[in-house]
Amino acid sequence: MTLRERLGLRPNIGLKVAGTVIFFEVLLIVTYMIVTQIIFDEQTYSHILNLDRQNLIAIILVSTLVLAGYFTYMVITRIFGPVALLTHGTEEIMKGNFDVHMTVKTGDELQVLAERFNAMAAALRTERVSLENKVRERTHALEDAQKKEIERQTEVLKLKDEFLFVAAHELRTPVTSIRWSLESIADRRMNAEIRQAFEDAVSASKNLATLVEDLLNMARLDAKRIPFKKEFVNLLDAAKGIVKEMEPIAAKKKISIEIEEENGLVAMALADDRRVDEVLTNLVSNAVKYNRDGGHVRIRITREDPYLRYDVIDDGPGIEPAEQKHLFEKFWRAKASSGVEGSGLGLFIVKRLVEGMNGTISFKSVPNKETVFTVKLPAAKS
Repeated sequence: MTLRERLGLRPNIGLKVAGTVIFFEVLLIVTYMIVTQIIFDEQTYSHILNLDRQNLIAIILVSTLVLAGYFTYMVITRIFGPVALLTHGTEEIMKGNFDVHMTVKTGDELQVLAERFNAMAAALRTERVSLENKVRERTHALEDAQKKEIERQTEVLKLKDEFLFVAAHELRTPVTSIRWSLESIADRRMNAEIRQAFEDAVSASKNLATLVEDLLNMARLDAKRIPFKKEFVNLLDAAKGIVKEMEPIAAKKKISIEIEEENGLVAMALADDRRVDEVLTNLVSNAVKYNRDGGHVRIRITREDPYLRYDVIDDGPGIEPAEQKHLFEKFWRAKASSGVEGSGLGLFIVKRLVEGMNGTISFKSVPNKETVFTVKLPAAKS
């Protein structure tokens, strides 16, 4: 640090400009005196410089202008150069670049401003690093908390699935026993009142058995305990078997069930035979249960490479648009199905079973006109 800086003697810009103006005034006065002297003593200067009067005056004036221009340029550079540098630094700060550093050695307020600017940039850099560290620490803490919460929820879900699986499995045996016991006395003679009570008990046992089976399947799916085989499954034969099974139930509501197939179609899919039956049974059963009396159900089988496709179509009340997004959710049931027995697990299980066989399921429903469930399963290569 110089003695002038230690003493705090920093000439300001105003003094520099004033000094420059005084310098130009002195320069003009000196020039005027020289020119005047030349005029009065023309012979002496002309003799020394071997120049005539006009040329000598021209040389002096041009030299004066060049010298004045040079000093003007130096002053402007010294003043406005640091100003431009400070402007650029300010723009960089506004862009978020706090690593900018300016070197100004003018010894005046511009140098002081540059030093303050550098100090401000350094403070901003320090603050940015501090904030980044705080954000990083809080992010790590949040991630750790989320990880622990996910682990806790996973453990809770695992325990829930395990309990559900065990409970459903343990309920399956007594429910089956109750149903067999009721069916074993079906042919015995009984009066109308007892007969009605007996039929209600049989119906309730069937519904209970279906619920237990749905809960067991859901628990198995959630725990990934259901193995999926890859075998050749004839979808046409599977559909015929389901129709034969469902016809007695459909007959009570006077509902017809038909199978539509393409001529010469080889309806052989690469899937799990048992799971295909479960899916078809659920879809056809729903089409019958939720249909109107005297309605129609169709099973249409087509090929849509690389899949075999079957559509289960009914002309029942359908599904309201506002409810369609919930159709495959666990335990969800449409408002229109309130009078029909069900667990709300059927379509959830169907979707998981279809996906487990590398297939897809979708639906379209127009209320009071038509509902179509579409299942696509990988076709077996011929």
